Amino acid sequence: MSVQRASPAEQIANELRARIDDGRYKPGDTIPGDATLAAEFGVSKPTVTKARAMLVALGLIKSRPGTPSFITEPAVTFSDLDASKIPTSSWPRVTRTLPLGEQTRVVEADLRRLPADLADAFGTDRQDDVVVRRTVTVDPDDTPLMSSVSYFPGELVDTCPLLLKTKLLLGGAPMYIGSQTGRIPASTKTTVACSPTRDHRTAADDLGLGSRAYLLSVTTTTSDRDGQLIAHEITCHPPGTPVDLDVVADPWAG
Repeated sequence: MSVQRASPAEQIANELRARIDDGRYKPGDTIPGDATLAAEFGVSKPTVTKARAMLVALGLIKSRPGTPSFITEPAVTFSDLDASKIPTSSWPRVTRTLPLGEQTRVVEADLRRLPADLADAFGTDRQDDVVVRRTVTVDPDDTPLMSSVSYFPGELVDTCPLLLKTKLLLGGAPMYIGSQTGRIPASTKTTVACSPTRDHRTAADDLGLGSRAYLLSVTTTTSDRDGQLIAHEITCHPPGTPVDLDVVADPWAG
C-alpha cells in the first residue's frame, strides 16, 4: 500500500490554517501576497495560489484578483463526510457581490412563533415555531451594507442544533441542513423590491436608516425536491449600495 504525502500546496495551506487557528492571523487581517509567501516557503507562486484556493474553498479567507486576501470571521463547521454528499455546485442560489473586506455577523439566533405575514411562504395557517437567524454585514469601516433575517422550520432544531448558535455556518445554513437531514435545496424563488423602511423596521435599525427612507429588499424562498420549504430569507440593503445579484435557476427543472 502506498503512502500519500501532502503536496507542497497542501502543506502551505495547513501552515496558513494553523496561523489562523492560533490567532496569528485574525478575522479581517490581510495575508501576505503570493510572491512573499513563495519566497518564505521556497516554492513557486502557482503553488501558493493553489494553497490560497484551498483556504478559500474552506471559507477561511476571501480572495479576489488584484486585491489582498483577508481572513474571514470564524464559522461553525460540521462533518465533511456529511457535507460531501451534497452536490453544492449544482445548488440553486442567489449570490451578492459586495465590497472586498466585508464582515458578516450573526446577531440573533432564536426559536420564535412564525410571524403571521409569513404563513403563506411556509404554506401553513398556523403560527408554528420557526428558527430565526439575523445577520448584519459591514464594510471595513464598520458601515452597514446588509441586514438579513432567515426563517427555518422549527422542527429542524432537533437535527440541526447549530441553527440556534450565533456563529456563521461554513457553507451556509442550507448546506448544513442538507448535511444533517438529506433535504437538498432544489428550487429558489427570488423577488426584489424597493421598500419603505416602515416595512422592515429591524433592518432599518441595523442599517441606521430613518423612517422616511427606502431600501432594496431581496426575498428568497428555498425549497427541497419535494417542494417543502427549507429557508425563507429577507435581505435589505441601504439606498446607494451597489448590489450585483447572480441567480442560478433550478438545476432539476425541465
